[in-house]
Amino acid sequence: MRKWVGALILITFILSGSSYSQGQQKTQDSGELYDAGMAFFHKARYEEAIDRFSKLILFFPTSKLNSYSRFMIGQCYLKMRKYEEALQQFELYLKSFPDGDRINEAVKGIEFSKEKLKEKASPPPRTPQPSAPEDPKKKRDEVNLSTPKPSSLVQAESSTRLVQAGSDEFGANQYWFLLLQQSLNIDQRRCNRGPQQTDGR
Repeated sequence: MRKWVGALILITFILSGSSYSQGQQKTQDSGELYDAGMAFFHKARYEEAIDRFSKLILFFPTSKLNSYSRFMIGQCYLKMRKYEEALQQFELYLKSFPDGDRINEAVKGIEFSKEKLKEKASPPPRTPQPSAPEDPKKKRDEVNLSTPKPSSLVQAESSTRLVQAGSDEFGANQYWFLLLQQSLNIDQRRCNRGPQQTDGR
């Protein structure tokens, strides 16, 4: 029985202490709460600013500073990049204070929050840049140049390439390169044959 009485006294003491602290907060002036909230806002201590503005709204529902506090809560959430909460606060401001002084700013806050939420929901697509397709003829020529061929085929192919090189497709540089290659192939064939021996009979 004594345990129950002790517990009841303890509970009564806790409840009376919390109601006393609430009573003290109510005696604080609404202007002081608003000023404290603004001071925290300018120091970028947004959580504490929201706390002060929220207390003003809770304890002074008929205060003229109530509308400004609701608006400033939205501003705090914007600064904290909590766009969903900012959007809710600005919409609540417009609903609760249709003739408020900060209607235009609240509408801008709503638009900005919606824009940021849209950006967050759909990030820009990252598509790889398309590369130019390779010319199959060029690739075939590269393969053909790298494989060794009998000398008779080399001469015939070189002549064919020289004729093709005159077209716009190959260009002047390729023409001169092929011409040089053909002359080198001819010189190489002469060297490979060795000196011509004549019959002395």
